[in-house]
Amino acid sequence: MTSARQTILDIAIVLVAVLAVFGYYYFNGISIWNAASSPSASTIPYELRSIIDGNSTMTLPYITSYPNAAVVKEVNRQVDEISQNTSCINGSTDAQLRDELLNRVPSRSLTKAQIDRMTRADVVKALDWGSEVDTSDIYAKNGIFSFKYSYSENCGGAHEYFSNQGVTFDMRTGKNIGSKDMFKNFDADKDAIQNVLLQAYQAELEKLSTDPQTGVDDTTCLDAVAYPDAFKYSQFYVSSTSQLIMTPDFAYAAQACANDTPVSIDALRPYLPQDSPLLHLSVTR
Repeated sequence: MTSARQTILDIAIVLVAVLAVFGYYYFNGISIWNAASSPSASTIPYELRSIIDGNSTMTLPYITSYPNAAVVKEVNRQVDEISQNTSCINGSTDAQLRDELLNRVPSRSLTKAQIDRMTRADVVKALDWGSEVDTSDIYAKNGIFSFKYSYSENCGGAHEYFSNQGVTFDMRTGKNIGSKDMFKNFDADKDAIQNVLLQAYQAELEKLSTDPQTGVDDTTCLDAVAYPDAFKYSQFYVSSTSQLIMTPDFAYAAQACANDTPVSIDALRPYLPQDSPLLHLSVTR
């Protein structure tokens, strides 16, 4: 009888321990799967590649090796899309480019017949159109491949167009989670999420406004972004110091106020999937 009681007592102790472990992970917002298969802390090998196309130069990082070859292929495919999507030249047909050049004939002394015989590359060179993409602040470890890139375009307008963007790839799937797709349910939690982002943005503005070299007017910028869903299309990247950084994508009139903004992972924790690799940033930071 004593042996049977001891066995029952041992089973009860084990059950209590198991329930305690499950309770810890549940109340701390961590899934058992995530705890068992946390991303490797090892770095992800990559290389910077410069692509020169006519008047355009683009420097972007490409993964060189990873255990999952399908993920490498998918991530690098999306990196390729960046170079394609950031060029006004790629979005123009041969006929459109020739028409654009023809409109400038008086200053270039070219006839329509001469332009029609030109190759696409020669037309682009004659237009002097081009774009430049530069990569900075690369984070490649803990199951995350992320970077910031800035690009400028000169496509015949009165002024060049500048923009900063961020991408963040989940190396389990190859999916870019550097947008509202990083959240469990952005539409359901939209107001709470955007409030977190607004508070982070306001804190960064206050810091920048005290620095005379930045020329940032926090009041003007807060007024400029005071419209519904101002942060809905923001993008995110992970800095080399393991911080999540938001690159706001505001309406055109407020683009001058689109400053890179550090965002607390802990503040976003309730709205992230329990197995999100981003949750490890609050540990590694």
